[in-house]
Amino acid sequence: MNISGISVDMGSFSYRAIHKENQDNENFQDGQGSFGMGRGNSMMYGKNGNSNSRKELTFEIGFNPYSKKLGEYNKRQEFAIGFFYSGSDLANEHTEKFSSTVGDTFSFHQVLYQNDTMIRSRSEYRESANVLGVSAKYLFKTDPEKRFSLFTGIGLKLACTITSRVYKRNSEDTAVSINYYNAKPNYSLFDDANNIGTSDTWYRGKSEATVFTSVFAPFGVNMRLCKKKEIWNQMNIFMQGIVGLELESQIKGETHLNPFMGCSIGFKFDFK
Repeated sequence: MNISGISVDMGSFSYRAIHKENQDNENFQDGQGSFGMGRGNSMMYGKNGNSNSRKELTFEIGFNPYSKKLGEYNKRQEFAIGFFYSGSDLANEHTEKFSSTVGDTFSFHQVLYQNDTMIRSRSEYRESANVLGVSAKYLFKTDPEKRFSLFTGIGLKLACTITSRVYKRNSEDTAVSINYYNAKPNYSLFDDANNIGTSDTWYRGKSEATVFTSVFAPFGVNMRLCKKKEIWNQMNIFMQGIVGLELESQIKGETHLNPFMGCSIGFKFDFK
């Protein structure tokens, strides 16, 4: 093989959220106490959010394979070996739930009211890590000598965390609201109700080391800065999309299969 060039790119990738919150946060306990979520509800309104995104900085060296049929190195194919660093959100989830319990009924100026006890339960789970890894991919290209060219291929990644942190928090706010009889509590006015108590538990610490194994398909477009002038015709800007599957394995923990997708933009210098 012949060295074809070197490149560097920065990418952002979105992964399916890992629902660790259901396992790690429910009835979460530490030295400060514990509580469950959503107990004794007569009504419930909920919203939740989760995300799992990573940014990667990659450095690659490319090689053109020798073609006996062409009698020279095939510039339309490339084998690339890469090294990458990622500052990652392995998980970032939060939930917020409201519940209510019907209280006593009373009359004021011949209008019936009732005291409703409302509970707002919040749960948060964040796990972040610094990741180092290696990648290998095989690309097939249209004519790379043209100003614009396309490419696609298949690749593999292997990576592991070098540091990993976890943050867990559960909080529960209780308030009393006066409503017209048989009226549903207005949860949007929870902060204006009479707060009668708050409980809060949280934890920060290290999480288990994690190993990542991925298979992916890259595709994109390459733009040569100049076709004729020396040096400039060896410089390229490229945009790359990636879709793939990742096997995430925690040491002494669970294994998850995560689909992912993302894109990157980079600079490449071709060797003649």
